[in-house]
Amino acid sequence: MQIKRKNPPRQARSAAIPAEVMLEALTHDGRGVAKGAGRVMLVEGAIPGDTVRVRINKQTAKRVDAVVSKIIAPSPDRVEPPCPWYGQCGGCTMQHMNNEKLLAAKQDVVLSQLQRFAGLDPERVEAPLTSPPWGYRSRARLAVRWWNGRVHFGFRAAGSKNIVPVGECAVLVPGLSELISPMRKILEGNKNRKAVSHIELAAAENGCAVLLRTLELMPEEDQKRWLAFAAERNLQLYVQPESSPRSSACVYTADGSDSLNYTLPEQGISLTFQPVDFTQVNPGINRKMVSQALAWLSLTPSETVLDLFCGMGNFTLPLAKQCAQVTGVEGVQDLVARGRKNAQDNGIENVCFEQADLAAEPGRREWQAKTYDAMLLDPPRTGALEILQQMADKLPTRILYVSCNPATLARDAGFLKERGYHLARFGVMDMFPQTTHVESMGLFIKTEKPFIKTEKPFIKTEKPFIKAKKL
Repeated sequence: MQIKRKNPPRQARSAAIPAEVMLEALTHDGRGVAKGAGRVMLVEGAIPGDTVRVRINKQTAKRVDAVVSKIIAPSPDRVEPPCPWYGQCGGCTMQHMNNEKLLAAKQDVVLSQLQRFAGLDPERVEAPLTSPPWGYRSRARLAVRWWNGRVHFGFRAAGSKNIVPVGECAVLVPGLSELISPMRKILEGNKNRKAVSHIELAAAENGCAVLLRTLELMPEEDQKRWLAFAAERNLQLYVQPESSPRSSACVYTADGSDSLNYTLPEQGISLTFQPVDFTQVNPGINRKMVSQALAWLSLTPSETVLDLFCGMGNFTLPLAKQCAQVTGVEGVQDLVARGRKNAQDNGIENVCFEQADLAAEPGRREWQAKTYDAMLLDPPRTGALEILQQMADKLPTRILYVSCNPATLARDAGFLKERGYHLARFGVMDMFPQTTHVESMGLFIKTEKPFIKTEKPFIKTEKPFIKAKKL
């Protein structure tokens, strides 16, 4: 007798991709979102309200990654990008969306992350701190490379090490943007083409600075051309060897000053810094951000504050003017030294700066054993989970968290919720117009009965931001 074999069951096919899709939302990295037939489609180059045709890059049973191939009906929020290098340069990838609507979408992203990963909804969502959409950026780093006898000088392409040659930059403050073309001419005439690998620009209230990062010693002829350029435009000129990334030498200054400075007018504070130091790229938003932080914390003259990831004192010194004592902690020793000098220059004595790696094991730290009335956190994109865990039993009742990464903010907020904190106030700040990056601020207040969950990690960061629901 012949035995008939059954055919193996056919795999269920995913629903066909429609010819045209309309986008409903925006992801954290700026892609448009369309949902249907049990799958989520993420479309690069699309924004909410667009109807587009797409080209599929990758698809699974739950998700489709695509790019726009044709815009059928543009969103009312779509605008014409003014930059001639849009689509090539990786710096300002959201120029095609109205900036006010973009900021609202970025706020929704952060609120969604907080709700999804931390189970937190702010009690109060404040109006965003806004910025001019163009000409706001006071810092930039441009790459230099010689290829086929030509200098390539500009910004990196999106997702690539390729250099997009630019002649100007609309998001830079005008004083920096107008330096790009003449610097290209100097590079084209350099005798040693391999000497300069990058050029960093910084604008301050006492002028602009150019920092040359060098791989080799520049010939005297090349040095003279850069010095003449700096003298002609009243620039501060710095040289930094690649072998010593934290040290730089000021080789020319018109007024005798070998540092840059900016002020916080509402607090009556002036801070000096070097081009290699970290400072916020948007001075206007920084001033508003500091004032908002002070207003939200509402300190009294008898209170003490711990300022973690304090840099050179951007928050530390203003805080010290409102309370009894501030301890600022920073990982980079040069910034600690800069903070101490800034405190001295401003006549502020009720502040101390300490150096510590806040992501490392604590060791012996006297400042960490003390009790504080409030804490301010301004961590890098990696967040502040390690130091929050180390200080779990010493955390004050008020914590102001300034974040540049919604994912790590949500993770850390989840930890604070487990320790009994609620999110009393929240707001976003338009520190980076025309980009997907968003800065935000949250005030966490401790309640009487903490909710502690220990059986498994609170958040799994490996999951994508958008998760499709099953049919």
